[in-house]
Amino acid sequence: MNYKGRELTEGEFTVAYRGNTEIRRVTRVPRNFCLKFRGDLYSHAIMVSAEKLKTYSDRPNDNAELLKDKYGRKWLHVFYRDVFNDRIEEIFDFVEDEAEADQRYQKTGGGPRYLGNLPHFFASENYDFILHEEADEKGDVEKEKLEILKLNKEIFEVSAVEKKYYELWGEDNFAGDSFLIKVYENKDEAEVRLKELEESVLNQDERLRDAFWIRETSAEKIKERERIEEERIERLNKKWHYDDDRLRNYVILLVERLMEVIALNKRRLIKKQRILLQENNSFEEDCYSYIALEYFKRKSNNSVGTMIKFRDGGSSSTTAVIKEPHEIAPSESLYTLLIEKFATDIQEAKYDYR
Repeated sequence: MNYKGRELTEGEFTVAYRGNTEIRRVTRVPRNFCLKFRGDLYSHAIMVSAEKLKTYSDRPNDNAELLKDKYGRKWLHVFYRDVFNDRIEEIFDFVEDEAEADQRYQKTGGGPRYLGNLPHFFASENYDFILHEEADEKGDVEKEKLEILKLNKEIFEVSAVEKKYYELWGEDNFAGDSFLIKVYENKDEAEVRLKELEESVLNQDERLRDAFWIRETSAEKIKERERIEEERIERLNKKWHYDDDRLRNYVILLVERLMEVIALNKRRLIKKQRILLQENNSFEEDCYSYIALEYFKRKSNNSVGTMIKFRDGGSSSTTAVIKEPHEIAPSESLYTLLIEKFATDIQEAKYDYR
């Protein structure tokens, strides 16, 4: 039998026993294989499609959540990937209940650390699926491997050679970001474009010069990368979500209060050089806790700045969004100007965060 037109390598399909008094069985298979756990079939697809019961952290590159699979078992799921997408760690730690999951998550320090409790599933950037579990005694490794092959017979007997694809990647060494440029079916085409890109940056400082490379991949790995990226973007959009109508209403309220301040200033009743007008946002689903206008009194010309406070602790402000005209008044153009400014602040914070 063969797997996708080739033999499985020793590294991607192993059954091993570790320890003497406390025995651990470690079974590693390709990610689309199934494994038996306590009498039920498990795969990576089954784990990632489990019901989400609780979210502990929800960041684009690392997150933690409590899951319940289709058999009713609960798992503390911790996912991490580095900014270059070269290292991915995904852990499914078996727990009896939510209280145990809470306790174990606290031990991770809120970060993507390897938990190591038994039993657990583990997956990485190597497109694998690994089960760590306790064993009463060491078994017959070859016999167990044969049982796994029979369990995955339909997958394992695929005879067609797996089609290769070639991803062209780049890295902005100044910003420290890596990015996918294009996926090619033909390696020669990818290499031609790679050479063009490398020649195009020869005039850049060598220390900051953009780097480019080709990564060989498969349709399954591309699909998995796209799934991870879609989930990351979904978490990013959720974190930086805000309601357009609500933002507009807060801006209208701020402008009304600004008009009152300007009227008082014209009557020389304002003594302070800076007045902060703030509207708090109690809706937790929005990414900001408040927006504000700052009115600055200056000898030459008064001006209005903006401020927005994000729920993650960050903020953005500017001291001169508009210079106060002699007859400033509420208008659609003023509302639009301020709404666009706050929206731009949110988008810039979202870009910096990712």
